[in-house]
Amino acid sequence: MKNSTFLILLLYSLASMAQYEITSYFFPDKIDDLEYNEIDEKLYIVQGNLDYVSVRSIDMIEEQQLFIGNRPYKITFNLDGTEIFSTEKTNGKVSKLDTKTGTITSWDISNTLQTSDVYDIAYGANGMVFVSADRNPWADNPFATTVALNTNNSEQHALIDGVLMAQKSQLFVHRESGWLYFINTMPYDTLFKVNLNNIFDYQQLESDSYRPFLSRFDINPVNGELVSYMGIVDTENMTFLTDVFNNGYFPRFNHSGSEFTNLEEFSGDITLKRFNASTYQSIEDLVITESCNMQNSWRYELDFMYLPQDDGWLIWRGDTVCIIKKINQIFINGFESL
Repeated sequence: MKNSTFLILLLYSLASMAQYEITSYFFPDKIDDLEYNEIDEKLYIVQGNLDYVSVRSIDMIEEQQLFIGNRPYKITFNLDGTEIFSTEKTNGKVSKLDTKTGTITSWDISNTLQTSDVYDIAYGANGMVFVSADRNPWADNPFATTVALNTNNSEQHALIDGVLMAQKSQLFVHRESGWLYFINTMPYDTLFKVNLNNIFDYQQLESDSYRPFLSRFDINPVNGELVSYMGIVDTENMTFLTDVFNNGYFPRFNHSGSEFTNLEEFSGDITLKRFNASTYQSIEDLVITESCNMQNSWRYELDFMYLPQDDGWLIWRGDTVCIIKKINQIFINGFESL
C-alpha cells in the first residue's frame, strides 16, 4: 500500500553512454523473491514477514495479494502462468496455488530433501517442480539434495542422491533445450545438468581452480550458453569455452539473448556492466549506487533482471526495488515510497 510519495529530480549530462530514468521503491519488509510472470505481465513480490505474495504492475502499483501456504519464500509459475508454486522456508513444504480455482495444495518434502530448510524452486514440465535446500552443508545433514516433486501424483525423488550439495543452490531451467541446471559448490564446484523429461538422466562438469562456478550464473535463452564467474560453458557439450570473456561475477541475459549485464559491487559501489553476448565485448558501465539509494541495505544480497522489453533493469536488495529505464535525453533520479 502506498503511504507517501515524493520525487527528487536531478539532471545529469552523461557522455558516451545511454541516458536512464532511475526510480527507487521502498517496501515495508525485506524482499525474499521477485519474479516476473510473462503471461499476465505482472511482478510477484515476496516479503520476509508477510504471509502473502504482492502482485504488481511494472510501475509497482499493487493490484492483488495472493495467499500461498504459510510464509512464502521463493516462487515460480507453470507454463501458462495459472499455477504459482512457493517454498516455505523453514518447514520443508512446497505449496501450489491454482489461480483459476483458488485451491491451495501443499507437499512436505523435508524427508526427501533431508532438511526442513527449503530454498529455490523452479518449474520444469508436466507438473514437475524442482526444489533446492537452504542450508549449511557442514552444519546440517551433508547429504541433503535437490528434489524433483511431481505435483500431479505427489511423487518425490532426490536428484543425484548422495552428493554433497551447496547452500542456496539456484535452479535454472533452459526450456528450449529441456534441461535443468544447478551448481554444487562444496566441496568443489560442479555444474549439474538434469533432463526435464527424465530426471535420472544427468551430466556433470567439474570446474578447476582457474574457472570456479560459484553460485551466480545465467543461461542464454537462445543458445543455452552459460556465463558464470570466471567461466563460460557450452552447456550442450558440457565443456568450457576458451579465450572468451572470463569475469561473469553476477550475470543476467536479456530476453533476446543478444547481451548480458554483470551486476558488480566493489567498495560500496554498485555497477551495471553491459556486454555483447556474441563477442563478450563491453558495451557500457553504469554506476547506480547512490541513484538506487541502496546504501542502507548493504547487508542483504543483490538480485536483478532485465525489464520485459529489454529497455532497462529491475534491481532489488533488502526493502528496496530500483527500476532503471533507458530514455532519450536526460537522466532522472526519483525516489518513491510505497
